[in-house]
Amino acid sequence: MKTFYLFSLLLFLFTGSHAQVTLRPGVRAGANFSQITRTYYEPGTGFYFGALGEIQLNKTFFLQPEIGFSRQGVKGEVYRLPERGEADKVLVRKNIESNYLTWGVTGKLAFSRAVRILFGGAVEHSLEGLEAIKPLRSEMDISLMAGAEYRSPFGLGVEFRLKRGTHDMIDSREYETFSSGRSWLMGDRNLNLVIQAGLNYVFN
Repeated sequence: MKTFYLFSLLLFLFTGSHAQVTLRPGVRAGANFSQITRTYYEPGTGFYFGALGEIQLNKTFFLQPEIGFSRQGVKGEVYRLPERGEADKVLVRKNIESNYLTWGVTGKLAFSRAVRILFGGAVEHSLEGLEAIKPLRSEMDISLMAGAEYRSPFGLGVEFRLKRGTHDMIDSREYETFSSGRSWLMGDRNLNLVIQAGLNYVFN
């Protein structure tokens, strides 16, 4: 995480020292459709919002530091597997939900003035304590993202993103997840997977 913060600081110092580079502040908000991979839980809906700074490095490439809030989770009954001396699994809670504070950097490759391909990553930290978000085993996640954006000449944009976490969020040896075997994309881990659809606006 220290490396991430250092990279962000160096980025701002670099861009601030080059006159041809422009930075425009903006905001973004929209809906989250989230799932935890390799589980039987149903997808949950939430929302996100935040602030951004769009840095234009040349005609085709932009960097966009972001900070925001993201509510995501899943629906379903969470069971703890039987421990020694217990006859059956134990219902722990219904639904899993967490509110994340996110710091990220998004790269934008512009194919035209309106259409851009997005890619990047973010550090996400739960605003609740670990006890409040169980069976999630970590308050922090690092996500990778890919997506697309359409930007109007007036600064209003429509964005679509797919985010995938990198941390195994549930211990399948302790909780029932139905995660048997491996997949080529997820391995045998239970990862945060979020589809984001929303709007953004960059001030000119």
